[in-house]
Amino acid sequence: MGSVAYSSVSVSSMLGKVFGALPAQVASETLGKESLDKAVKSGWLRNLLYYLPDLTAAARSFIVLTIILYKRSRWPALRQHTLELVKACFPGDSDCERRFYRKLKWNSLALLVATVIAYAYWVAVSWVETIKARNLTSFDGEVDFHPVPLNLTLRQYIELDSVFRSFPFILSVQAHLCGVFVVVILSETLTVLHLEMAQAGVELTKEKVHRWFRVHTRMLHYVKEVSGMFQLIFLTTYVLDFLNVIGSLAFFISSELVTTNWSYLHYVGTSCIFGVYATASVVPLIQVHEKGANLPEAAYLLAVAVKDQNEQLVVPDPNYTLLDKELRRFEKSCRHHPLTFTGLSYVHFTRELLFGTWTLTVSFLIVANELFK
Repeated sequence: MGSVAYSSVSVSSMLGKVFGALPAQVASETLGKESLDKAVKSGWLRNLLYYLPDLTAAARSFIVLTIILYKRSRWPALRQHTLELVKACFPGDSDCERRFYRKLKWNSLALLVATVIAYAYWVAVSWVETIKARNLTSFDGEVDFHPVPLNLTLRQYIELDSVFRSFPFILSVQAHLCGVFVVVILSETLTVLHLEMAQAGVELTKEKVHRWFRVHTRMLHYVKEVSGMFQLIFLTTYVLDFLNVIGSLAFFISSELVTTNWSYLHYVGTSCIFGVYATASVVPLIQVHEKGANLPEAAYLLAVAVKDQNEQLVVPDPNYTLLDKELRRFEKSCRHHPLTFTGLSYVHFTRELLFGTWTLTVSFLIVANELFK
């Protein structure tokens, strides 16, 4: 009876707190809606969305190049560790190693061509839109930078823009791709390790398991080396590229200024280019995480197969027993030491992060569409 009374008092107290907090919550939501309405009516929110793509692109170039300049001394060591990792995955097989490097060479060339074409499209559409919006008919026509007291010809404007915006941006993209590409190398070596474990059968030896231990340990050190040089670049480009997508699409769906075909091509093209780039550049990091997470299962299945084979013998083979123990140790090591890239140890580059970011982007665009109606 006392417990019932105590529960009633607790429930009443809880309900009183909830309903007592409702007016304050409603008031805060009302104030939040009023402040949003004021922001929309004043136009500063739309102006922020308008300038966000250019601001994020400029910040991206400056931050990435600054980090690369600061950490440039780490690149020779990282390059040497990359060569050692590939050699450890192809012990004594120079033909496979050459084919591996040839494949990476063509992939890097394809990435370079794709990024240059995408950037050329983005710059060309941006300039055509600017020229048409300002009614510039020749390269000697003056460009008004109101309210800044500056007058330049279109030719001078293009030259300055190329030196201080286009070239730094292209360099920052290539620097970022260097980091992405060393992660691709790690992902490919993980594929080779998985294939070797899948093909292991009765010829599996304790020495081979020990080599897997060494390769996995080398991979852990490699992740640490890559993260030490590129983790801040990975995080910066990921955040700024998605902000670029949000700014472009939000302004596109909320502004009556987007009326010409060139405007459509500019804003939709910008969001597509940066959205695809942000997604594609993080996919290798996700693949490394998932392939590394599958190593314990592969080691466990091998251990079970070895144990079953040993139990089928009339007299158990002590070598199989030792092999089973080594595989269990390898499984435990892979499970406790995952191959995961992080951004400043707070953001883990996984499939959940990518899906969550796109979900947040779409949700923001829906809210922006309703807000600006």
